[in-house]
Amino acid sequence: MTTTVQQLADRLFPIVIAEDDEAEVRNIPPEQRRLHTETADLTVGSLHGLMTSGKIEVPEFQRGYVWTRTQASRLIESLIIQCPIPVVYFSQSMNNNLIVIDGNQRLMSIKLYLNDAFELQGLTTYPELNGYSWAQLDPRFRDHINNRTIRCITILKDTHPQIKFDVFERLNTGSVKLNGQELRHGINHGELMRQIDALAKVDRWKSLSGIKNDKRMKGAELILRYFAFRHWRASYSKPLSGFLDTFRVRFENHGWAFLRMRFPPIATRIMA
Repeated sequence: MTTTVQQLADRLFPIVIAEDDEAEVRNIPPEQRRLHTETADLTVGSLHGLMTSGKIEVPEFQRGYVWTRTQASRLIESLIIQCPIPVVYFSQSMNNNLIVIDGNQRLMSIKLYLNDAFELQGLTTYPELNGYSWAQLDPRFRDHINNRTIRCITILKDTHPQIKFDVFERLNTGSVKLNGQELRHGINHGELMRQIDALAKVDRWKSLSGIKNDKRMKGAELILRYFAFRHWRASYSKPLSGFLDTFRVRFENHGWAFLRMRFPPIATRIMA
């Protein structure tokens, strides 16, 4: 018995695994439960460059920008006075892009201001800067802001998908909790998920499914379930979310041609 425990400890070292009642995580082999992350302090200038070049991706459910101009302006002021900025979390995609898990409002505020999309307002520490756009700031202010760093934690792509899902869910602390498909959408969102999202938006699918106003990706999950059970029913094991994630990862880079070839009945009917 002791030998078995020691062997298990050797496999897991140096990870400390907390007890977890979630079946999704318990069903993963112990050696695959490790969370692979990378921490870096990226400058504001670097983050802006990554956003501009498309290396930072924003999942669909994260795309709503809700901050007011005053909130965004206060963030810029915080950068000026060197006030600590909360950590930004990313998930590394298969093509090495960074998918935003948490921090989209902060990143979008930085991008908008550095792109001259608004003027500062509502500042309290430096009210003299109210009314100034990025281009109007003294170059010394711009250099200072560009050189400020923000702590970024990236969940690397070699982390088991279900562990990613579990961590993503733990970070999901917004006022509206994300459902399974919304969480799934933000993890390695490859060609398969893009095509499923596109199918879910087709008018014929909305008519067939009766889902007219789909703001929570229920239609996309139904389509994913169909494809998974049609192709991989023999591989099904509980929980359902783990089964769907395994299928998604297995066919992550397969697109419309694959769906039409493998699943002609529903694919043809939806796109007819």
